[in-house]
Amino acid sequence: MSKIIIYTQAYNAGETLSVAMDSVLNQTYSDFVYIVLDNGSTDNTADIISEYAQRDKRVVARYESINDKYRYTNIALEYAGMYEDGWMAMLDADDEYYPDFLEKMLAFVIEKELDIAMCCTCAFQESGEYLGRIPVISHNIIMDESGLTEHFHLYSKYLFYWGKFFSFSVLRKCLFENVKKVFVGNDAVFTIEAFGYAQRIGILNENLHRYNFSSNSRSTQYNPKRVEGCAVYCSCLLQLFT
Repeated sequence: MSKIIIYTQAYNAGETLSVAMDSVLNQTYSDFVYIVLDNGSTDNTADIISEYAQRDKRVVARYESINDKYRYTNIALEYAGMYEDGWMAMLDADDEYYPDFLEKMLAFVIEKELDIAMCCTCAFQESGEYLGRIPVISHNIIMDESGLTEHFHLYSKYLFYWGKFFSFSVLRKCLFENVKKVFVGNDAVFTIEAFGYAQRIGILNENLHRYNFSSNSRSTQYNPKRVEGCAVYCSCLLQLFT
């Protein structure tokens, strides 16, 4: 069976991390390794990770003293180089998987012979208000290289790394040099590069990932580096479709 690596990068996530980790550890499919990294936190994030690692052998705790939001690229390349065959999924420290995320995503990538798979995400406001579903589709969609352009409107606002399965074979081809040029939305640049090496991409018409909107997120804060990041992002998209 293919190796499955789940990765969560946590920075000062003491208020939300337990919910995120529970959503991984309570999956109906249980054969995976869960890498959880404390990314230089100043709150109790490291303690939470340590406690879970002691209770569940599937949790591999990692700790960094200095915060580096691009560290996930190193982790992706590290594990893609470690395992010949398998998949990597990433979950933010304030989001959640629905209980059958792994089971259904694994079945989907195997049946359809996919390099990258996406499920549907349900977005919620901090108050608990339901914001909507991304993408809005009525059936599963399978895209080869020719279908990327045709279906781009479905996932153009869904290029973040969460809610996806990336094959190690695709990740091994990536360099992720452009990721570190983008302050906000760098995970979208990560996904765009991976798309460029994928032969078959699928969208599963199932609500399996919960995105919890946070007013403290970098994506909601103004930063002058956004303009530079948008230029890199658009350049990467242009390369993908030419």
